[in-house]
Amino acid sequence: MQLSVVIPALNERENLAHLLPVLREVASSVAPVHEIVVVDGGSTDGTPEEAVRHGARVLAQVEPGFGRAIWEGLHATRGEWVLTLDADGSHDPWYLPSLYARRGEADVIIASRYVPCGGSEGPAYRGLLSRLLNRVASWACSIPVRDSSGGFKLYRRSMFEEFALTSRDFNVQLEATILAIAHGYRVIEVPYTYKPRRTGASHAKVLRYGLSFARSLFRIWRMRNTVLFCDYDERAFRSRIPLQKYWHRSRYRILKRLMEDMRPTLDAGCGSAHFILAHPEIVGLDADRRKARFIRTCHRRTVVGSIRHLPFRSGSLAQVVSSEVIEHIPNKRVVLSELTRVIRPGGVLLVSTPEYGRGLWEPIERIYKLLIPGGYADEHISRFRAEELQGLLIELGMEIEHVERMLASILFMRARKRSGPAEKPQGGT
Repeated sequence: MQLSVVIPALNERENLAHLLPVLREVASSVAPVHEIVVVDGGSTDGTPEEAVRHGARVLAQVEPGFGRAIWEGLHATRGEWVLTLDADGSHDPWYLPSLYARRGEADVIIASRYVPCGGSEGPAYRGLLSRLLNRVASWACSIPVRDSSGGFKLYRRSMFEEFALTSRDFNVQLEATILAIAHGYRVIEVPYTYKPRRTGASHAKVLRYGLSFARSLFRIWRMRNTVLFCDYDERAFRSRIPLQKYWHRSRYRILKRLMEDMRPTLDAGCGSAHFILAHPEIVGLDADRRKARFIRTCHRRTVVGSIRHLPFRSGSLAQVVSSEVIEHIPNKRVVLSELTRVIRPGGVLLVSTPEYGRGLWEPIERIYKLLIPGGYADEHISRFRAEELQGLLIELGMEIEHVERMLASILFMRARKRSGPAEKPQGGT
């Protein structure tokens, strides 16, 4: 099925009588195979019967709250794309063709009041509050979206196989937008004009909505600054926290200086760091699909895969860079063996990792955890000393060329693979 439409409704019979015939006409013009799902929240005015009369499928809402209606509707749909809109007529279905035409560019297409050519015809005080809340959300969460709270959106349904919406109220709209971005999905905005509801009273109380939005924003802001977000590494490079910014920029400068001009080069465990973003000639690999998806939206070459089983032939790469990754992987020798396996004779391995045992990394780790609790502290499974790392690489046929430290705590080591008989190809292609 091409398209599903989800409409939460509570005592909206008169509005649905006007909305559904127009929606059916417009939806048929862009997606001949479609469905309309009305999620009824316990109406007493004949809303379910009116929806059925116009060919919609009615879903009886199980949990209370607008947010749960949205989630239950999304969960019940079958279309590749899902449109959500209000039942009160404030979202004109004639904007659907504009949204649907942009689906090749993004995974979430927002009908936006606050981009050029967009607007709102509602009461001035509601518009002012909405604009203010959206600006605060955009700034606090560092997202390039002007209208994250609007409910007129077109979603790629498969997104919701990766995450669930938990909000109970109208702030589900902000949650859906933020979580899509967190998982590396593309979001764009298309202008539309919001119109007042046709009949009846709004179920959204302004003060309650504002307070609920603020609480939700605080919760999402806390999540926004953790590794749960796909662009955590890239944002750390531009962080408002001086220590975090200095740390990531210093690491970048050292990697850039030590890396040789060799191709093909792999950044194994690239994450969303500035290093891979600044070097489009490098192939990135990461096990986290969210981060790989984020890199791809920036038009970079990225492979989803594990550093423990690299999908490359033995001896097929000129250089492998792996920065602050190996400490997250158990079995030190196995992961280093895999990194060196794919390097050709004469090729280079550039690796960095926290150096334990020198007395400086441990206090820095504790400070980092205190200042940036969503960081990587406590995830270091393998703890390396310089002599140990050097010895393992030599055993694996590497010659150590350069060793240096950042803040006497992060160890950088460049090694070159000794020339020898050609290795038997292994691994993937």
